[in-house]
Amino acid sequence: MTLDFLSFRYLLNRNRKRLFTVVSCVSVLGVAFGVTALLVSLSVLSGFQNEYKRAILQFNSHLILMRGDEIAEPEKIKEYIYKKDVSGDIMGLTPFIYREGLAVYQGLVKGIVLKGIDLGHYQELSRIKIHAFSNQEGHEKVHGVYLGSQLAHKLKFHGGDIKILIPKADPDTVKGRDFQSFEVLGTFTTGLYEFDSSFVFLQLSHAQELFNLPGRISGWEVWLKNPDRAKFFKKNLKDDLDWSYVLLTWEELNENIFQALKLEKLIFSIIMTVLILVASFNIIVSIIILILEKRGTIAILQALGATWKQIRRIFLMEGMLLTLIGLGLGFVLALVVLFWLQNVNIFKLPEEIYFISRLPVHLNWRDFILSGASTILICLFASSLALRALNQINLIKVLQENR
Repeated sequence: MTLDFLSFRYLLNRNRKRLFTVVSCVSVLGVAFGVTALLVSLSVLSGFQNEYKRAILQFNSHLILMRGDEIAEPEKIKEYIYKKDVSGDIMGLTPFIYREGLAVYQGLVKGIVLKGIDLGHYQELSRIKIHAFSNQEGHEKVHGVYLGSQLAHKLKFHGGDIKILIPKADPDTVKGRDFQSFEVLGTFTTGLYEFDSSFVFLQLSHAQELFNLPGRISGWEVWLKNPDRAKFFKKNLKDDLDWSYVLLTWEELNENIFQALKLEKLIFSIIMTVLILVASFNIIVSIIILILEKRGTIAILQALGATWKQIRRIFLMEGMLLTLIGLGLGFVLALVVLFWLQNVNIFKLPEEIYFISRLPVHLNWRDFILSGASTILICLFASSLALRALNQINLIKVLQENR
């Protein structure tokens, strides 16, 4: 009879004591719930990362080139950027002007970011959804603005003009600022609350006229075919630019968000791994109870010449079988929970905190593989240490003497 067959027989023996059966079930459930909690938490955090990345790249370009003041010769800089594109990474460029201000509508006030862009070209490169009002002829109208959908909601906008307090380049105006009325041409949606609640778009030519910047821009937005190559492209651009130019990738612009998510993912992984470690102690208890139950058989095997190493392998396989059953059950439970979270929008998230309204889920099979491998290693290591300790205190001999 092989050791593998003997191990299966121990595990599936109908005549085993109820105590061992209960402890085995507790061990399996402990591992299963630990694995489920680990996979669900990692999948939800991966979902947040993917949603943030998608929404950010939907609204922001992949690389931004700016100066401390405005760029006086934008076409020259544009030629330089294309000259540095030796690999054909660029999908397009869009100029922009960036200012801050205050929006006022029927007594409601909100801080905003005014962004002057070539709206038609910008919409081609980004994936924002622009909703032009039906009474407008099109979104190319120069003297008008588009409000973020959440900004329009906060201002309770229901039609008419909106007043915006903007910085003026003319120092002769009162405190360098002035209120101006703008016709609202429509709204836009990016999918991220932070952008939708604070940005206002207007045509670039209108912004240049408004801020007295003829022929000048704040910077260029560079859209790449592969956003992950933004760091490499930035490195190429920096070579011949002086210190007054600033280059920022989409990751650097949103570094705080992604760093926070990475930290949360690490903390959750540590906590859930500790949970699995605690569950592995139940497997140790199961092995010790099995040794107590089978002490007569152990004595017979030793009398037949079986070494402790061979016996130890039997009980290690018992622990591994319990681990694999718990791991498989954990995978099934995790898939059920994640499928439920993905298809039932039961958790309504406050957008002003999480930037999105529903709980995101992303199934990453690498997380499943790493979680499974770490669970097996933890339980195997714990079982091995327990059996080694039993051997050192010579428990088998004590059990034989107390039979």
